[in-house]
Amino acid sequence: MGIRSVTYYESVCDGCGTTEADPEYSAWADAGAARDAAIQYGWHETGELLRCPKCLTCHKCGAKATRIGIGPGDDDVPLCADHETVYEDDDE
Repeated sequence: MGIRSVTYYESVCDGCGTTEADPEYSAWADAGAARDAAIQYGWHETGELLRCPKCLTCHKCGAKATRIGIGPGDDDVPLCADHETVYEDDDE
């Protein structure tokens, strides 16, 4: 039986380093597919950072995020319970 090295892609949380985005499949043929799978399983991409759900923090205050809301420029941003109803674009 021959053995060869193969290249595959997986999602890695920039917060904690976990790679468990999809519980049934973790190796992807390209980076885009790995990213898309992570987002499908509740991960969030902010700028160039990819975060798993347990590492999401509120865009406003840094508390644990409870959902994704609309931030500046209509970008999706993680928000906590205190900021989940209305996003106020201020310098707080």
